[in-house]
Amino acid sequence: MAEYMARVELHAAQGDDYERLHTAMAALGFYRTARATDGVLHKLPTGMYWVESQYNTQTVLGFAQNVLRSVGKTGEITVTCSQETWFAGLPRA
Repeated sequence: MAEYMARVELHAAQGDDYERLHTAMAALGFYRTARATDGVLHKLPTGMYWVESQYNTQTVLGFAQNVLRSVGKTGEITVTCSQETWFAGLPRA
């Protein structure tokens, strides 16, 4: 299975819009924490997610697009397949 990092930025986000997004993303296995290559678990910035999936990058993007639609928002999404991940300045989880 491959590891992916996804970034979802909501347009005109208000109130609890990101909380609804986080809940919907979590239901599909997208986590708000990620383990770096050195083994340290970090909290990800708002709107950033980690997921492990058997599907390809384009399919994972489609999952994120479906979540965005399900919360009734528009936004921008980036998904990348990750082989090695390092963080600086993020808090440990």
